[in-house]
Amino acid sequence: GAKVAYWYSGSVPEELDPAQDILGELAEAPARKTKSKQGVSAQETYQAESRAAKALDAIRTGERPDLENLRYYAITLSANKGRVIVRDWMEGNFRELVENVNAWFDDLSIVGQFGKGIIKSFKLVKLLEATAREPSDVQAPVAAALWRCALKRMPIPYEVMAQTLKRVHVDIVTTDKDKKSLNSNLNHNRFALLKAFTIRCERVPSMTAELNEHETHPAYLCGRIMALLGSIQREALGEVGAGVVQRYYAAASATPALVLGRLIRTAQIAHLPKIQKERLRYWFENQLAELWSKMKEAPPRTLTLEEQTLFAMGYYHQLATRLKKDTSDSPEDQPESLESEVSRG
Repeated sequence: GAKVAYWYSGSVPEELDPAQDILGELAEAPARKTKSKQGVSAQETYQAESRAAKALDAIRTGERPDLENLRYYAITLSANKGRVIVRDWMEGNFRELVENVNAWFDDLSIVGQFGKGIIKSFKLVKLLEATAREPSDVQAPVAAALWRCALKRMPIPYEVMAQTLKRVHVDIVTTDKDKKSLNSNLNHNRFALLKAFTIRCERVPSMTAELNEHETHPAYLCGRIMALLGSIQREALGEVGAGVVQRYYAAASATPALVLGRLIRTAQIAHLPKIQKERLRYWFENQLAELWSKMKEAPPRTLTLEEQTLFAMGYYHQLATRLKKDTSDSPEDQPESLESEVSRG
């Protein structure tokens, strides 16, 4: 629903064009859009993902002093009943642009949902789709807002966070028996947006790309506990359709004090004793006790929408740490890792 046009006051090589990092294929000239994706080499993909970083290095090292004083211009357009609407206009220094684009990807970087590797490349179209149920549901103002956030290093709008958080809730509570893990439904683009929101919002703690063992915000810890309870039930009972996560995540993320205590007691009485592998059961017990001990006081009675973002990040980080792409990669199969976790606990 939105069109972006951008240009520079001088010549910028394609391999140093930071806007193409964000727009991806959307930034390609019409003559190149017919290029088959199968024909794009891994090296080309790597170069496309690092244009802003290379441009900044070229400026800092003096390799391309001509880029230092260039300016960029960007206009965002949309249509409304036969009329063209100017949604946004931006201009500024080229060096500021590449610094902002690098910061954009740093703020978005997130561990993959199966715990292997940090994802650092995000295309704008995928981030926009992460805010809605269907790509066609994305509104032009949202597209213009995220584009401005990337170029001007501005906070993620509250409305974008709220829409994304709603989709995260749907992902988590959706039951899919064909999935091999609790987080198979999760979309890392959505959590990347939530992470960027926390980094650029002064009212909540900044989230890291991976699990932060030193973060003690109650909402973050409650999210980690919820993920752990789901893993315990899954290990004890296997696939049960709508499990503890699907049934109680929404309530726990909004009113953790009313839910978590009861769920922990259920896990201790009904789930942990059914885990046959003794060392794995001991690991779960230690993890649960350690997380609960980090709570300075009782879980909060209610969480604001911003704090629910921290809850979601804690949930995602805990799952990404616990689960691997190969579901056989459990603490029981990794004795050295387990021993270090148990001794630390």
